[in-house]
Amino acid sequence: MLQKKASPTEIVAVLRFGTEQELANIERIKAQTEYLKAQRAKAEAETVNETLMSDAMAAMKRYQGHDE
Repeated sequence: MLQKKASPTEIVAVLRFGTEQELANIERIKAQTEYLKAQRAKAEAETVNETLMSDAMAAMKRYQGHDE
């Protein structure tokens, strides 16, 4: 910026950096990221539970003498 080679986008980014709104946006993005990570972990855990339950039910059927 001092050499007057900064683009308008770069100037706006520098001016916004550190403002309350920008800090709030950063916190919002961090919270959304954590939420999405939690949702992904939950979905993966549900998939594992469904697979385990399916395997357990198949094993019980085989134990009882039923074919799949």
